[in-house]
Amino acid sequence: MAELSARRSLGWAKNGVVDCLILGFLLFNLVIRFGSIFNYPPYNGAIAGFLGAVVAACVFAVFRPSYLKHLLFIFGFSFFLFGFGSIDIQSRIFELLVTLVATTLFVINWRAGSREQGAGSKEGGEQKAEKSEGEKIRRLAMLNRPLVTLILCYVTLSLFSLLLLPVTQIFRDFWFFGFPDFFFYLFIGPPHSFYYSVAAVIRLMLFAVLAVELSRCVNSDKLFKWLFFGIFLGAVLSAIIGLMDFYGLISVVWYRMGKTELPGVLHSTFLNSGWFAEFILVSVPFVLIGMQAARTYFVKILLITTLILCEIALILCAARAGWVSYPLILVFCWVFFYLSREGRLESFHFKWRDVVKIAVSVPLTIVISLVLVFYLLMPLLDSVRERDNFKGIAKDRKSTTEFIKQEASTVFSPYSSSRPMRWRQGFNIGMESPLFGVGYESYARHALILSDLPSSGYAKVKGSNAQTSHGTIFQLFVNGGIVGVSLWLLMMGYGLIVLIVDLIKNKRLLNIPVAISIIAFHAYGIFQSMQYIPMIWSMIFLCLGYAMTIDDRVLP
Repeated sequence: MAELSARRSLGWAKNGVVDCLILGFLLFNLVIRFGSIFNYPPYNGAIAGFLGAVVAACVFAVFRPSYLKHLLFIFGFSFFLFGFGSIDIQSRIFELLVTLVATTLFVINWRAGSREQGAGSKEGGEQKAEKSEGEKIRRLAMLNRPLVTLILCYVTLSLFSLLLLPVTQIFRDFWFFGFPDFFFYLFIGPPHSFYYSVAAVIRLMLFAVLAVELSRCVNSDKLFKWLFFGIFLGAVLSAIIGLMDFYGLISVVWYRMGKTELPGVLHSTFLNSGWFAEFILVSVPFVLIGMQAARTYFVKILLITTLILCEIALILCAARAGWVSYPLILVFCWVFFYLSREGRLESFHFKWRDVVKIAVSVPLTIVISLVLVFYLLMPLLDSVRERDNFKGIAKDRKSTTEFIKQEASTVFSPYSSSRPMRWRQGFNIGMESPLFGVGYESYARHALILSDLPSSGYAKVKGSNAQTSHGTIFQLFVNGGIVGVSLWLLMMGYGLIVLIVDLIKNKRLLNIPVAISIIAFHAYGIFQSMQYIPMIWSMIFLCLGYAMTIDDRVLP
């Protein structure tokens, strides 16, 4: 009994230190983000009203944990509102929203732990205490320790890369500007500023804390399911809004603050059409959650219709990476659809006629989307443009069709895009410090410096400077060198292995869309730096958070 008491005290002491560190970090984020976000007089009232409603919902969830799933569903559903760069006000509101949700999860987990501790400390309750301790150990053991360790290593590497920055100058600026103004300028620092790296590391740590706290919750499987399905429904709504904005039925240019980076193509609520395609591609696999729960053909047909709707939006947003990657997602979705019938997915019973069905369904879905675009939506475009009050962002039918065909003709041409040049630039910047990288999210700063050094490898690659390398792996190489890339690949590889092995052993079907989303994230990441948009960057950590709920004993 003395041994049990000592082990319990040691465990609580360790957990107490970790909890204090997490709580301190969350409180720090709450203070600096609330203190620096109200610097837009025309919007301060709307921001205050929105955040007030969020705070009220979080407080309610703390005292009524049974409603936590609804809070997470709404949180996921709102993701499509934050498709902006990290220095834009929309993304900074999203990061504050993440901080509030993570704090709510922390408080709920802390209260649950306190109740267990109180139950174990009652007099004459040794057996009850032992049972409570066992339940707590089992619940904490569900956090996959190797995956948590890998994430911690990657975050630590990124945190220590800040030592490459002029720390003395940062403290001088803090003393000069004062607390509120310093953090306001910290979060709006452009990518070529060293403050951009500081804000990026804080963001990375925040997303990691969110994933850990969510995975620690009781019934975390159900919570993740509500969150992911909310993200998917938000993606469908964003596709509908994008189509309505494209055809002038509504206008969301005001939400983009009058900006449209690529005129004439579908943007929805996103500043860049490519970012919209990223979000759709990473979110669409969660349609499988609905297919798993669907009990009637009407609901399944409705869900399949959303796939076609998302594909139409991808075609009109002219994102070539989305065109290349989306058929892969369709293959997985149709495999799940056919094998989920009659319980054959649980037994992994696969028939050859299913191969034929999938081989027909995938191209049929694509053909239906193309027919709807070129033979229904394009003729409709000329009709709606004839209206005097047309306010859509679409060009005329001929211009839009020619643009889509032109983009499609260059999909598989390596010399039709600036991507290879950006990749070479990213590689040359990373080679300045190939082992540990030149610093987390410091690509633009080093690009600006090296472009003025004719002898550098970066300057020898002809091309203009950019804010990212337009490739996730090259961006990771710049951030953390070979060590950083290796840690990241280990995280992703181990996460996928755990998801697949657990699916085979325990038949947890939610593993499938999570694994597909991780694959989709990296498939699109070949052509884009996914770290540039905080909301999309957070989604990979949510997927890893779900993988952390799988006991590491599922592997030998």
